[in-house]
Amino acid sequence: MSAVLERFLRYVKYDTQSDEHSSTYPSTSKQLVLLRDLADELRSLGLRDAAMDQHGYVTATVPSTSSKHMPAIGFITPWTKHS
Repeated sequence: MSAVLERFLRYVKYDTQSDEHSSTYPSTSKQLVLLRDLADELRSLGLRDAAMDQHGYVTATVPSTSSKHMPAIGFITPWTKHS
């Protein structure tokens, strides 16, 4: 089994069901379990600045592997009430 498939199968075991009546982000505390584990996994992969904020946004910086000056790129995927 590939490492990508193993990782995917591990992620889908988390219960991340949202609560459409919640006024918090993410909408349930159980969603934070996956997010905390993702931040921990990023740190274990060497991304020392991996962190999760109070709203559940996980961020990390991947250093450039190029000697050229390149612009930074960001990827964002929000939690939604109906995820």
